[in-house]
Amino acid sequence: MIRSRRALDDLDEEIRDHIERETQDNIARGLSPEAAWQAAHRKFGNVTLVKEDARAVWVPVWIDQLRQDVQYAVRGLRRNPGFTVVAVLTLALSIGANTAIFSVVDGTLLKPLPYPEASRIVRVLEKRPQGSRASVSPLNYLDWRGANTVFEDLVAVTCEYFVTLSGDAVPVKLLEIRATSRYFAVFGAQAALGRTFGVDDDQPGREHVVVLSHALWTSQFGANPTLIGQAIRLDGTPYTVIGVMPAGTTFDRSHAQIWAPLAVQSEDLTRDFRRLITLAKLKPNVTLEQAQTQMDAIGARLARDYPDSNKGWGVVVERYGEILVGDQLRQSLHVLFGATWLVLLIGCANLANVTLARGLAREREVTLRVALGAGQRRLIQQFLTESVVLSAGGGLLGVVVGYLMLAVLKAVMPPYSIPPETTITMDGRVLLFTAVVSSFSGLLFGLAPAVGATRQTLATSIREGGGHGASAGRAHRGIRRALIVLEVALTFVLLTGAGLLIHSFFRMQQFDIGVDSTNVLTAQLPISEKRFSSPTALNNHLRHIVSAVESLPGVRQLRSPPRFPCKGSADTRCRFGLRISRC
Repeated sequence: MIRSRRALDDLDEEIRDHIERETQDNIARGLSPEAAWQAAHRKFGNVTLVKEDARAVWVPVWIDQLRQDVQYAVRGLRRNPGFTVVAVLTLALSIGANTAIFSVVDGTLLKPLPYPEASRIVRVLEKRPQGSRASVSPLNYLDWRGANTVFEDLVAVTCEYFVTLSGDAVPVKLLEIRATSRYFAVFGAQAALGRTFGVDDDQPGREHVVVLSHALWTSQFGANPTLIGQAIRLDGTPYTVIGVMPAGTTFDRSHAQIWAPLAVQSEDLTRDFRRLITLAKLKPNVTLEQAQTQMDAIGARLARDYPDSNKGWGVVVERYGEILVGDQLRQSLHVLFGATWLVLLIGCANLANVTLARGLAREREVTLRVALGAGQRRLIQQFLTESVVLSAGGGLLGVVVGYLMLAVLKAVMPPYSIPPETTITMDGRVLLFTAVVSSFSGLLFGLAPAVGATRQTLATSIREGGGHGASAGRAHRGIRRALIVLEVALTFVLLTGAGLLIHSFFRMQQFDIGVDSTNVLTAQLPISEKRFSSPTALNNHLRHIVSAVESLPGVRQLRSPPRFPCKGSADTRCRFGLRISRC
């Protein structure tokens, strides 16, 4: 195929040599030169047919035909720049929208989580008698960990809360997570520098070690490799840095900057205070159903043994990958993805109508090709090739449009709406999707015009006079009417859905929540008890803050002041809310 021109020239030379030899033989037999040449041609046969047969031996026929069709399609599109530009832009917008939304869907719903054996990671929670999920009490967690045989690891995690990093510089507020020692092992995570938690790091008295995120290590400590083994102060207490995680590492939908061991203190051993989240890794060859069955049995035993705190309570085991994306986000992505497909179908219907109208101008071309022996299948192939070439151009431009749309989507997405574990980018999977959508679009908007334009036979064209108006016929009008009906129906669905969404949005903005929120502000201030010598000192400090807020200019009223004294364990950061009103 690469040297096709040279091969054809060699074939022409071989044919001429063969005919010349035959002509010379005929002259030797006594024929005149002209009669000898004609006899040689008659004996050799159809030269064009011989060339076609030779090309069929060199290259499969369909490849050669495809090459010819692509070349012809490119020439035809060049001759009609207006139609080409409009069609490519229409496809680029439709395909670009699908590409951008698929990038979000792929990164959020389809891609595997960035953990080794992520399908084995599960979340285990308690289930209230009403059926809703709840956190886990420390004693129930310890019983689960000792009684189960289905989990390779079962770890407890606290929710994110703030700690204050203090030292020589200005204090910095950090997001911290506390977890038991096998937390990083569940996710198969290794430290980029130093180590993660050891087996005994979550024992009381040995928990004053921390693992830093790469971003925190870089921003606050200048990426100092000698930081490992040194102490930093969190809420006034020294902690030894034992490791730094790789860049971009995140776990359990959190944006934690620092991890510390969770040591269950003796005063925390209760079944009534449910404050832990538990994660687990299934043993190899253990199914989710088997794990749920065993945990149901353990939960029933605990409910029987400790009815005061566990009566009616159960256990829920869920795959970690399924809980990362909430139902609301999942449904929103499905709706948005479906809407972009409707936009693509509308664009294809538009192009099908335009292509069908353009096909009327090619009636004479079709008639001539039929007269020369072209069949309907071959003509349809030519028209579909032109459509696919056009959609390929729209797909290439659609990649650029999709990249820009994806950047806009990332900018307007609400903070933390997408789990931090997901990676939304235009990678090879997205480009493959774009290629498939482009090909599908070309076939979709090109099939009906191809069939309509080639349905007229040579005899029908001659009988109808060959005019454009007459050659359109009832078939063309029927196809165009069907496409218009389809386009209007899809547009109506899109407009109706958009109108309902906008209406719901404004209704939500105007919904009466039963509270007058005009000029009302809220505030939170995390405070650690460790800073104060006694609960009395802490409460006096809180009262001072309330008095200071009440004396601010513009504050009209302080509602719902915090209740004193603030109670909590040594690891609890007391928070209170201030509702203030300003003029």
